[in-house]
Amino acid sequence: MNNNVLVLTGACGVGKSTIGKAWAKERKGVCIESDYFTEWIHDDHPISTEYFLNTEKLIADLSWACAETYLKNGFSVAIENVWSPKGFGFLRDKIQKNTLVNEFKFVHLKCDLEENFIRDNQRASDNQMKERVEIVKLELEDYTWQDYVHIIDSSSKSIEETLSIIASI
Repeated sequence: MNNNVLVLTGACGVGKSTIGKAWAKERKGVCIESDYFTEWIHDDHPISTEYFLNTEKLIADLSWACAETYLKNGFSVAIENVWSPKGFGFLRDKIQKNTLVNEFKFVHLKCDLEENFIRDNQRASDNQMKERVEIVKLELEDYTWQDYVHIIDSSSKSIEETLSIIASI
């Protein structure tokens, strides 16, 4: 059994989904794109930073419940989302208590703003974040990240190069 966990955060267009899927594929595992949980929560609140931070524990709980099911079946799991340090903390607490997890890593992917916009523009038009790219990037840069979080600049790196860096940490 592999049972490794990779938790990724970063602004739109840094490669969270791409790297999460590639990492999981290497391990015959799965990638949980947690932003779908946010989309599935329908209420009258607009999606904003404040709203997200208030629901982040719920998103972490849903993500972890899904991950735990895969881990019980011998899969490695990548969990990607725009997590705050608080969200990483929620997941870290759950991971550390789980005896099924062999190894885990927390990675904050980032790239320069121009690259963020280029990558965002490569998405389908209904999936582009546009001005949110810069907002999210600046919010993530303002956080103080715990020492267990590895920050990787993916600006000019290929998928393979980024995966190699993750493997080395």
